[in-house]
Amino acid sequence: MLSSFADCRRQLEAGNLAVLPTETVYGLAANGLSQSAVEKIFKLKGRPSVNPVILHIQNIQNASAYADVCDNAIKLANEFWPGPLTIILNKKDIVPGIVTANLKTVGLRSPSNTHFQSMLDCLEFPLAAPSANPSNRTSPTSAQQVINLFGSATPPILDGGATDLGIESTIVNLTSSIPCVVRPGHISATAIEECLGIEVKSSEKY
Repeated sequence: MLSSFADCRRQLEAGNLAVLPTETVYGLAANGLSQSAVEKIFKLKGRPSVNPVILHIQNIQNASAYADVCDNAIKLANEFWPGPLTIILNKKDIVPGIVTANLKTVGLRSPSNTHFQSMLDCLEFPLAAPSANPSNRTSPTSAQQVINLFGSATPPILDGGATDLGIESTIVNLTSSIPCVVRPGHISATAIEECLGIEVKSSEKY
């Protein structure tokens, strides 16, 4: 249940799960480059394998290790990272297919929560970390909500108090000719348009 930073780090390095706070919701984290570790996320959440998960990284400089970084990605990252924006780019082979639902793209995000960033600083891999709830349940904004959702199956939790925003990150897909917001969130499509200087579209398709 509630655990120390050091123990959560040990669990992640051992290929296990840990629950970490972000500025949006609590995330169910695992080594994002490990097929077996990410499988544990899907199993605990009951998440369909066709649903990709987001890779959490330190900054845009790290992004090139996992995806083909374009100019628009750099502009958005410079404006909104760390923060509640996920950027979809064409992935590199290092990213396991389970993370991307075998798509050729991957969602990357740099969370602003200091606990999460400190964990990333200590690790040699990015973290896959969808919301720490069973699929189709409300995303948790506190450690206690995670415990209420998973009960005795709850992985170690780093308690960072209540999250600041309480909604998932905005997701923008940059792999097509026109950027597309595929999940609305705290950062609006208008803010993205102002940053890029071009019109963006909206779609519910990842």
